Amino acid sequence: MPITRVCCLVCGSKIEDQSIDPPWLGRFRVLYATEEEPNFARLSGLGSRQQFSDVVRLDAADTDADAELVDIWLMRTNFGDQPLAVPEAVDPPVWGFPLHAACWSIMAEVCSPHKPDIQLFFDLCRSFPVDLGILNWGHDYAGSVCYLVHQSELAAGEESQLWNTIRAGTHRYDPLNIPEISRVFEHSNPDIVDFGPVALPRVDTKSGYRDDFARLPIELLQVILTYLPTADAGSLRRASRIFGAIPLHDEFWRSRFWPGREFDFIFESKQYFPLVKGRWRSIYFSIKALSACPPVANRQRIWKLGSCLWNLLSEAQTKLNGKLLGDPSGSDAGPSEPDVHWSTASRAIIPLNESFTFGARVLYDRMIPVPDQLAALFVSTVEIYGRHYVSGIRFQQRSGNSFSLGYIRQLQETRLVDCKQGELCLRGFYLAQDQRGIRGLSVINANTKRRSQWVGDSESIPRRRLVPGSDLRSTVKFLKGGFDALKLVSLSVSDGCRSDQARDDVLSLRDSVLWFPDVPLPHLKFSGAQHMKTRKEDLPVSTFVFGGYQGQDLGKLLRLTVDVKMDDTILALEAALSDGLPPIRAGISKTGKSVERLEFEIDGPAGERIISVESFWIRANTFLGFKITTNWSRTVEFPPIQPHQHSLLDWRTKFTEADGDVLVGFWFLMSSCEGLYDIGGICIDSSVNVDT
Repeated sequence: MPITRVCCLVCGSKIEDQSIDPPWLGRFRVLYATEEEPNFARLSGLGSRQQFSDVVRLDAADTDADAELVDIWLMRTNFGDQPLAVPEAVDPPVWGFPLHAACWSIMAEVCSPHKPDIQLFFDLCRSFPVDLGILNWGHDYAGSVCYLVHQSELAAGEESQLWNTIRAGTHRYDPLNIPEISRVFEHSNPDIVDFGPVALPRVDTKSGYRDDFARLPIELLQVILTYLPTADAGSLRRASRIFGAIPLHDEFWRSRFWPGREFDFIFESKQYFPLVKGRWRSIYFSIKALSACPPVANRQRIWKLGSCLWNLLSEAQTKLNGKLLGDPSGSDAGPSEPDVHWSTASRAIIPLNESFTFGARVLYDRMIPVPDQLAALFVSTVEIYGRHYVSGIRFQQRSGNSFSLGYIRQLQETRLVDCKQGELCLRGFYLAQDQRGIRGLSVINANTKRRSQWVGDSESIPRRRLVPGSDLRSTVKFLKGGFDALKLVSLSVSDGCRSDQARDDVLSLRDSVLWFPDVPLPHLKFSGAQHMKTRKEDLPVSTFVFGGYQGQDLGKLLRLTVDVKMDDTILALEAALSDGLPPIRAGISKTGKSVERLEFEIDGPAGERIISVESFWIRANTFLGFKITTNWSRTVEFPPIQPHQHSLLDWRTKFTEADGDVLVGFWFLMSSCEGLYDIGGICIDSSVNVDT
């Protein structure tokens, strides 16, 4: 039995050694390349899993049992120093992404009459992380794998990692060779249907009933039914007397097996087509009766997964625009980038010398100078399993000339800025980012001092503000993007200032980190943030403003509630307000016996307010909780400190009310594993009056 686990990139089921039943799980191929030629991917012949290594036949057409077998590194994502746990590399090292031979055959049917582009398929696989031998496309393989943490228990900005494959159920049944399907086509009986002349019912217009379809010839009515899904055709026949009187022709039942229809995954219908004319109705109902059969259900599941992959492959054929700066994989040197200072927005970018188990990976770098006399800006997006990502940016001058960065998809392109009068002067961007790339984008126009609407996804996604410098006169002169095979995963801007030139306009905290739920207003101050802990996942700084952005709600604060697990992990903060205002809540929503709600009453209407925030740590690097003090000399600890802990604690002052500063909320950092692991104060100068 192999000491490592790898799963099929199409169906998610484990690739077994050949001694395990059922046999189809042990028959696999590999999309592979070598370190010397990473941009020349190929499809292997059949491979075999062994205890300490995996081997394949390099020629896809080679079925000879005596053909040479070559060692291969499956699901490789680390291209730095070789760890001890992997087998000794071959020369040249061969590596790739495996899939069951049956799943490859189904993929070929999904793509028919086209053939999958092996290099695009390979680059697509390189663009997604690998969790415990499972390629994480962003879905659960239609129930074949489970997540480490349920989506509802994730902290803001987190992505759940895949955890394990599900061995029970229909997923282990052979989806390719299904004898029951062949028997349906070979032994079905002719349909007994009278396809003679059809007399359409006469419509009594005096009754008020009107059926406009009565004016159409019956041949056209039959064609309309043929192109409707089965459920819609049934609804139409119930709603229209004309359609209800038309018998469903043989062609209607055959069309149920067309691409995109309910039985498109029964691709055997194509080979039997000339032989079963007049029997499609009985074939349809026989196949429908087989739908619950485990092999057929598994075929349908894998077909849907393969169809989604084919859609991604179609998107990946888009040309990548911009000045080539080199392939980060090392295969394409490219010219050097300009020697300027860059401000970069990226999240969880995993370098090539580290294992790619989460986040994103840059495969290509591109750069363009921002043209002058800009009249419009367009943004292209791509949909990946229900999520929209930014894939490219296009500038248009008043002359009509266009300059593009990234993957421009005209059918998914939005005109974000249109300057009918004057010019677009690009100050920067607002970005919505998850760990896999840039989900949404908004433009800051320096001339209007306003930001545009969002394009892409932006709700409930961490955001950041990307500008080249804090000086309001600083505008974007260069734009650089890091891309994988589909989308934009990092974005950099520069105002043209040389990298060796000292800058006075150092970016503020507001423009340096990721925020949730939104980038804070510029008048807010963040106390205690100088020692803010960072994470490799680049989790956002969450804001919890209970007093209003101008302090107008401080007199309405009635209660502060903190949700704490049995192990003293802080999960959520909640503030109750008077005047019928809804409670303000931030953090992870989790209920049950393992969660305790700690409440602290605050008499805001009588003038009580929080004037001090302290955090307590153990051994200087492990956050335990925080303590607040009010102007009525009342204190509370969340969670309560145990007597034996006092001598071990390291206290840090996160906020003390000074002259002119008023606490209106908290900032905090949180992960699903650690809960809240750092906190500080959000305050305002009481003399500031801003328009929120």
